[in-house]
Amino acid sequence: MCVGNFVGVQMLMPTGRQNQMTTVYMIAAAMNVVLNGLLIPRYLAVGAIVASMIAEAFSCFAQVYLLKKSEFNFPMLADLPKYLGAAAAMVGVLLSLHVLVRLSGPLATIADIAVGAATYFSVLLLLREEMLIQVLTSVLPKSRKK
Repeated sequence: MCVGNFVGVQMLMPTGRQNQMTTVYMIAAAMNVVLNGLLIPRYLAVGAIVASMIAEAFSCFAQVYLLKKSEFNFPMLADLPKYLGAAAAMVGVLLSLHVLVRLSGPLATIADIAVGAATYFSVLLLLREEMLIQVLTSVLPKSRKK
């Protein structure tokens, strides 16, 4: 949702492409209604979650596609495969964690956040994601020369 909102509100709207953004939102909303109708009767709340995630993913990818098609140069899109790879690795590690370790309640949430974040940022560091490295070098204390 964050990526879609960022692309739509911060990039497409200021460049006069709000009609395209609105069209994407309308298609995603219609998709969500149809998928809810199909999935909720059988899968209940899980069906609603899946329908919402599919509609939101469509909205996000459609808006990124529209941005890529525009003449606007957004260098972060070049690193999109790194972010998707880090996210995929994070999902894989978290799914493995859930199979290997049975946690529940707040402890499970804390473990998911800690392990997920550590995995995501570690993969980005291994892939030498430039923005993360710039942030880390500006935040981490520099060694003093004596």
